[in-house]
Parts: sequence; C-alpha cells; structure tokens
Amino acid sequence: MLTATIFIILSFVIIGYLLGSILFGSIISKIFKVNVRRVGSHNVGGTNISRVLGKKVGILVMFVDAVKSCLAVVIAWVIFKYSIHNWYVGNTTLQTTIYLAGIGTVIGHCFPITYLIAIFKFKFDLKKCDLYKGGKGVASTGGLLFAISPWIALIALGIFIILILLFKYISLGSILTSWLSAFLVWIPKVLFLYLNYGTIIQPDWQFQLIIMIIIIYCAILITIRHRENIIRIFSKQERKIF
Repeated sequence: MLTATIFIILSFVIIGYLLGSILFGSIISKIFKVNVRRVGSHNVGGTNISRVLGKKVGILVMFVDAVKSCLAVVIAWVIFKYSIHNWYVGNTTLQTTIYLAGIGTVIGHCFPITYLIAIFKFKFDLKKCDLYKGGKGVASTGGLLFAISPWIALIALGIFIILILLFKYISLGSILTSWLSAFLVWIPKVLFLYLNYGTIIQPDWQFQLIIMIIIIYCAILITIRHRENIIRIFSKQERKIF
C-alpha cells in the first residue's frame, strides 16, 4: 500500500507537469501568426503576450495558464479520493499531496518537455535552450493558489495590483506577491477557510505548514525565472507597466 501511495503521489506531479508543458501563449500566438519567442521579451507568458498581441489576448493566456494548475489539482483530488483516501481515511495532512500536481504544473510551465528535449539536443548548451523555455510561472502559481483557497488567491491578486500600482513593475509585483502569499496561510482561520471542493475544513498546523512550503517553492521558482528582470530593475532598465 505504501508503494502504491508513493506511485500515485508521483503520478500527481507527472500529470501536473504534462499539463504545464502545454504552452497556451505559444499556441495562441501561432493562431495570430506571430512567433512570440522572437519578439518582446521572447517569453510565452501572459505579460509578453499582452505587449505583443494586446491586453485581451494576454489576459486570456494568463487565465488558461491558471486553469492548468486548477485542473491538475482537481484531477489529483479525484484520484486521491478514490485511492489514497480509502487507505488513510481522515488524514488531512496527506491530502496536501494533491497540490503537488499544481507544483508539477508550475514546473512544466517554466521548463516544459520541449525544453528538456532541447537540453539533450544541444548537449546541455543552456544558452541555445533558452528559446525553448516556457513562461515564468506567475499565472500557474495563481491557479494553484486558487485551488488551495480562493480566498488566498483573491487577496494575493489584490496585493499584486497594489504592488504594481506602487512600483510600476509587473516582475517585481509578481515576485513579492508570490513570497507574501506563502504567509497568508497563517492569517486567522476566520479569514481563510480552506475549501475541500464543497466541504469547508479546518486544517491543522501541519496542513498549513506544508501549504506554506508548497507556495514558497513556487515563489523560489518565480524568483529564479525573473532573475534577468531583477538585474534590469537594479540597473533601472526594466520596462514599467505605465
């Protein structure tokens, strides 16, 4: 049973990774006959799509990228409910494993299958592989936050908007919001009620700690993917939203 549990948990990550590897920014840009990897910041994320194809298209890309994470968690939850849940009834902490599917989605979005193939194709010449990278994981992480708790996602969105209005940098707002989101889980339970897809549950401190670690992992990944933006911010070369 333990072996089966580990296998199923690993399948959560794989399912999420495969969904994350579907780069809707690239797909939609091809519909508009634009190679988004050759224009703007060369990124397939919603921000670059907004600058190249317009805000409406950019928002659409952000939305579907967020849906990827939610869908991955829902699929993992269904598998969990009809397998692991039957073996460990009442184990709330173990339920956090379904969110590994969300982490898999964020990883897949940032470093899709095409990027892994390129690494072997170009014999680990990472500079040549850059054009095969995905987005920067912000929207996908937002989708994961929504799957964990819509309340966290909505407040994180509010923080994101405030930070952008203050600093005028989407990249900085994305990084700071991702880190701040990790600490939102510790706000009193009266403000954050975790939704178990219809049933409100009161998580214990272990549940909250694991969720915090999951969000921190995504924040680290987002920060790494924005390292060039960080350099440009300090050198005052980063493009402002306004």
